[in-house]
Amino acid sequence: MREFTTKRKYRPFILVAIITCIGLFETAALQFSGLINTFQIFKENTQNDCSQILRKALLAESEIRLRQVPDTFNTCINISIADTIPAETYLYQRLADMGRPVSRHNLDSIVAILLAESDITDSYSLLIDSINTPVNEPEAKFAILSEPVPIRTDFSQSVRLVLVNPYKTFFNRMAFLIMASLLIVGLIIVCIVHQLNIISQLNKILNIREDFSYALIHDMKTPLTNIITTLNFLRSGRLDSKPDLKDKYFSIAETESERLLTLTNKVLSISRMETQSINLNLTVINLEQLIKTVTNQFIAKTSKPITINTSLGISEIYADEMYLKELLSNLIDNSIKYSGESVIINITTTCNDHSNIIKVFDNGIGIPVEKQMTVFDKYDRAHIGANGRPAVSGFGLGLYFVKQIVDAHNGKISVCSIEGEFTEFIVSLPKTETEQ
Repeated sequence: MREFTTKRKYRPFILVAIITCIGLFETAALQFSGLINTFQIFKENTQNDCSQILRKALLAESEIRLRQVPDTFNTCINISIADTIPAETYLYQRLADMGRPVSRHNLDSIVAILLAESDITDSYSLLIDSINTPVNEPEAKFAILSEPVPIRTDFSQSVRLVLVNPYKTFFNRMAFLIMASLLIVGLIIVCIVHQLNIISQLNKILNIREDFSYALIHDMKTPLTNIITTLNFLRSGRLDSKPDLKDKYFSIAETESERLLTLTNKVLSISRMETQSINLNLTVINLEQLIKTVTNQFIAKTSKPITINTSLGISEIYADEMYLKELLSNLIDNSIKYSGESVIINITTTCNDHSNIIKVFDNGIGIPVEKQMTVFDKYDRAHIGANGRPAVSGFGLGLYFVKQIVDAHNGKISVCSIEGEFTEFIVSLPKTETEQ
């Protein structure tokens, strides 16, 4: 049943991820298709440019040849209106018949100048095709060939201009479009990655909320059950003749009620901290008395054997007494929860030039290395059981609460731990100007 519920819970996120990936693929396909179409247009335009350049070059080259023929050469050419042969073709053939054929050298020089004027800097070649000696077309994949320009009226010979590898011209003319397309696709990918990250975070929040609800219900159910059972037993009247035992059961009900109230206050404190900053009431605190009060409470109510050792290098500290007490209580509570059948806790206070330091050491089960960076995060649970649930009951709020208290004091907190051996939390609170 739980597996089915989980699948239903993640189904909307999976659907969004699939739709997003499809959208990315379609966008990339459209961009690629647009580039292909643009390249075809570019190819046609470049081909037309090359054809015009070749015609201009042939006319310019023919003028050079005209200046080399005798003045008696008659340039008058009779052309029919219906004639489909270009007029300049008659001129090229007439010059060739007069012993002045097309000069490849002159034509090449003129073509080079015209190409440069048109910002076409790619390598090129001139092909002179003849029916008797056909010239093979270039094998380059992206070669651009101009339209053949006939130089004989029977179309037995023609000239073509070929751009062998027009990559430079392609990138020069399409650079902006390519960069814009890449930028659009890049932005879309960034947005999709961000969206998928948000989806991942939402999944994580759902898991955290589920674990939080489970821990909250579990931790509240136990004291409520104990309170109800105790009150029913007291109401039955069977303990009226046993005042000592009756008083013991009242103490159990009172203890469980306090436990329930503590859980409620902890949740309310975290909620209050989320909406407003912590207001500190800073005073000089007697550390020895504070630590003794906190440790005695845990020794009295903890069922497992517990040994708490203290070594106080400093006896006073400037902080908020209520919040510092909460800080120590949470650290000691963690040490007891995450320990074996018995626990040894060492509380040490010391100082350096700028800070007062409180260390809480225990011989518990330790914290995995990969969890030590996130152990102060809200709802984070360092140890997970075989069923995917936290191995120890709780909300994952204790160390988060501790971190908020330390931050409110402008201090620092760190953890040093080896899994299976020990854990030590180190709290550094800044000294006042008079202490330094």
